[in-house]
Amino acid sequence: MNPDNNGECLCDDGTWDDNGTCKPCGYHCLTCSTENTCIECSDESRDGEENCICRDGTYDDGVNAVCPVCCDACDTCYGPTCENCIICYGDLVGAPICVEPIPEA
Repeated sequence: MNPDNNGECLCDDGTWDDNGTCKPCGYHCLTCSTENTCIECSDESRDGEENCICRDGTYDDGVNAVCPVCCDACDTCYGPTCENCIICYGDLVGAPICVEPIPEA
């Protein structure tokens, strides 16, 4: 903890005050008011104020501050492979495994 201008102790960025003990913020927060309530997100790939969710085209791997990019076949996804699509990219169909549509005969 570091003293502010009034002599009160403040936790450093990346930590929050839990009754006088500085505890680390969640991996998705740069600054926070509780472990999982962000004031500022850890990376530009995250959005949503307090929740700091991953933007479309990326996913939360549960560990890293930066949201990894989805497979090219996915517009949105929940994991690293092309079998983890939530919404398919462009004209592709069949999430979670997105493929070219079958032409009508």
